Amino acid sequence: MAPVDAHALAAPGRGNKEIEEWSNEVEEVTSQIRGIIDGTITDFEAFDQQLALKERAKQIRQEESQARRQKFLLNGSEGKGEGTKYKWWCKRCFVEYLIDLPEGKCTRCQQSDKLMSQEARREELMGKLEVFKEEKAKHKWRKDKWGRWKKSQALLGKSRFINYKAWEYWEPDTDSEEEGDPIVPRDNPEFLAMEADLKERKRKQSEKNLTAERCRQRGNQCMKEGDYVGAIENYEEGLEYRRDCKALWTNKALAEVKVFRWHDAIGSCNKVIEYAEIFEEGFAKSADACFKAFTRRATALRGLHKWEDALNDLEDALTIFPKNKEAQDLLEKTKLACQQARNGETCEDRRQEEEDGPVRVEIEESDESEAEGPEAESIDAPPDSLGQLSKSEFGQLLKSLESAAERSVFCARPGEFSGQTKPKADQWVGRKIDLKVDEVAQPSRLDGVLKDIERSCILWKKRRPNADGRRAMQDDEPESKDADAFVELVVPRALSVLLALADNDHHCSLTAPALRHVWPMLLVEDWRYQILSLLHEWSSRSITVRSMAEFASRYPEHVQLLIDIVASERKEDALPPGFEDSAKKMADKLGLGADLAVAEVRKALLRKSPVELAILGLGNLCSQGASLSHFKDQISGYVAPMVAALRRHLRPMDWRCGAAAGALCNLLRLGKAAAEEVEKCSELLLTALREEAKPEVMASLKAMQGADCGVAIFVEMLRRERGAAQHNLGVCVTKLAQNPRYRDQVRELNGLESLHQIQLPKVNAQKEKERKMHRLETSAEDRRREILRRRA
Repeated sequence: MAPVDAHALAAPGRGNKEIEEWSNEVEEVTSQIRGIIDGTITDFEAFDQQLALKERAKQIRQEESQARRQKFLLNGSEGKGEGTKYKWWCKRCFVEYLIDLPEGKCTRCQQSDKLMSQEARREELMGKLEVFKEEKAKHKWRKDKWGRWKKSQALLGKSRFINYKAWEYWEPDTDSEEEGDPIVPRDNPEFLAMEADLKERKRKQSEKNLTAERCRQRGNQCMKEGDYVGAIENYEEGLEYRRDCKALWTNKALAEVKVFRWHDAIGSCNKVIEYAEIFEEGFAKSADACFKAFTRRATALRGLHKWEDALNDLEDALTIFPKNKEAQDLLEKTKLACQQARNGETCEDRRQEEEDGPVRVEIEESDESEAEGPEAESIDAPPDSLGQLSKSEFGQLLKSLESAAERSVFCARPGEFSGQTKPKADQWVGRKIDLKVDEVAQPSRLDGVLKDIERSCILWKKRRPNADGRRAMQDDEPESKDADAFVELVVPRALSVLLALADNDHHCSLTAPALRHVWPMLLVEDWRYQILSLLHEWSSRSITVRSMAEFASRYPEHVQLLIDIVASERKEDALPPGFEDSAKKMADKLGLGADLAVAEVRKALLRKSPVELAILGLGNLCSQGASLSHFKDQISGYVAPMVAALRRHLRPMDWRCGAAAGALCNLLRLGKAAAEEVEKCSELLLTALREEAKPEVMASLKAMQGADCGVAIFVEMLRRERGAAQHNLGVCVTKLAQNPRYRDQVRELNGLESLHQIQLPKVNAQKEKERKMHRLETSAEDRRREILRRRA
C-alpha cells in the first residue's frame, strides 16, 4: 500500500464513521429481509439492480473520500512547524506535511530549497530558543542595573534639571511591552457582530476584485482582437467593482487613444496620476502605471495639438524611466511639433499685420470664362471646405504649401499658444493631478480638409452599391447629384493637399486620421495613383505606418486592394501616369535640344508606377506589422496571395525586382507560415541574384556612362536600381540560407563578387534610412531625388 493510502486509512475519526455506516447497513438489510418475508418485495430483478446501484454509490463515496484524504495529505496543513506531528515543513509556504513528498518538493510552491524535516526544524527552533535565552538574560541584567541606578539616585535627592542620562539605562518591563496584543472582548455581542460584518465586507471586496480582474482580462482580449470599443466597455465594467485599479485606468486610456477619444483618455490618465500623487506621495511606488499614464496622456494631448502639455508629460515620464527609447523618440518629435506650431502661429500673426496695412491690387484682364469647371456649379459644402475654392484659389493654395512656413500655418490651430504660460513650481502638482483641456475652439485649415475627406468617404460609400447591389443613396434622391458633385470635386483636392503635407514628418503625422477614409477609396480608378502615393508616404514614416498597421489589423480586407494592384497586368498600373506622353514629348524635343529631352526623361522617371507604390507600401506595412500580434493573425490569410503577386516581379533586370525582394524580406518576419510561403520563391530569388550579380551587367552599365547627357542620366538611375536590387535580393537569400534545404544552393553564389558586399551595406542602409526619416524639412524636389537614389 502506498504511504498516502496508509495515512488516509489511518486518519483520525475513521473508526466512528465506519461503525455508523455498518449500523446503517444492518438496519437496511433487516428491513429488506422483512420486506421479502412480508411479500412487499416481489420484483427481485429490480431489487437486485437497486442493491447494485446502492453498492456502486457506496464505492463512489468511498473513492471520493479516499481522494479527498489523499489530497489533504498532499496539500498539507498550514502551520509554523512548532509541533512534532509532521514529517516535513516548508519554510516558504508555512505548510506541514504528514507524509514523504513525491520528488522531495513542496506541492504548493514546487520548490525543495526551503523544505525542512521535523528534526531539522526542531533543531532550528532550539537554536532560536538559545538566542532568546541569551537576550532574556541580557535584558534581565539591564533591568536590574536600571533598578539599582534608580535607588542610588533616590538617595542623592531630586535635581532641578532633567537628567537625560537616565534614558540610557531605561529598559521596558517586558520585551513585548510596546507591542502587546490588543485586549478584545470575547463574549460581547456587539463586537462579534462587528467582526462578522468586517469579514463579510472583506469577502465581498475579494469577490469584487476577482470580478474586476476578469473584466480586465476580457478587455485585454478585446484589445488583441482590435475591438477597442469593446475593450473600453469591459474596462469600465471592471472599474465599477474596483476604482483603485490603476491597470484598468491605463488600459482604458490606451483603448480610448486608439479610437481618438482624446478627452476621455486624458481623464483616465488623470485618475492614475491623482491616486499616486495623493495616496502614494509620488510616482515611485507605482512607477510602471504612472509612466504609462504620462505617456498615454501625452499621446492624447498630441492628438489635441496641446504640444506644451504633451512635452511636460513626456518629461515627467522620463524622470520615472529615463532610458525608455519610445518616450525619448516621442519627446523629440513633440519638440519639433511644438516648434513647428509656434512658427506657424508667428507666421500667421505676421500675415495679419501685413493684411491690416494698405494693399495694392493689380487687376488682370482675362478672356477666359469665369466658369472654371465643376466648382462653378453650386455645391452644398461647408464654408471652410475645399469645395468653396475656385480653381485658381486652389492652385494658389497648393503653390503656397510648397513653403515650410505656409505648411506650418495651414496645420496650426489659431490661438494654440496664446494665453499659455508655463506653470510655476507650486502649480505643477495640481496640473499633474487634474489636467483639464478645453475643446478645440478654432480648428486649423487641416482640420477642415480632414472633415472634407471624411464627409466624402461617407457620401462615396452611400453612392456605392453594396454586396446586394443596393445603394444607401439612390439616383432618384435629390441629394444624390450634390453628393456626386461634392465627392468628385473635393476628393482630388483633399488628396493633393495631404500629399503636399506628407513631405514633413510632423505634418504627415497630423494627416494620419484621414487614413481610414482614404484607403477604402483605392477602388476608384481616377484617385488610385494619388491614394497610392499617399499610402507610400504614410508607410515611410514611423508614426503613420503604425497607424496603417493597426488599421489593417482591424480591416485586413484593405490589404487585398494593394495585392490586386501588385498582381495587375494592366499597362496603366505597370507604367507611371503620363509616361507615354512624356516619351512622345521627349521624342519631339530631341530635335529642339538635348536639355529639353533630358528634362522630359527626368520628369517621367521620377514618378513611380502604381505597382511599385503598392509593393513598397506592402513591404513597409509588413515590416511594422511584425511587432503587432493581432496584425500577424489577421494578415495570415493574405500571405499566400501576397507572395504570389510579388513573385511575378522577381525577374532579372526587372525595374521592380528589388522592391519585390525587399517586400519578401519583410514578409519573413511575420512568422513561420509566411516564411514557408516565401521559401517557395527561393528558385526565383537565386536566379535573379545570380543574373543581377554578373560582372558583365555592371560593366556594361559603366561603359555606357560616357554616352550623351540623356542616356547618362538613364544609365545612372539604372545602375542605382540594380545596386538596390542586388542588395535586397542578397538580404532575402541570406535569410533563406538559414534553412538547410537552401544552404547548399546559396553556397554556390559565394564566388560572386557582389554577394560579399551585401552584409555591411544592410546596416549602413538602415542607419541612413533612419537618419532620413527623422529630418525636419527638405524640399519636394530634393526628396524625390533622394528617394529615387534609395529606390527599391
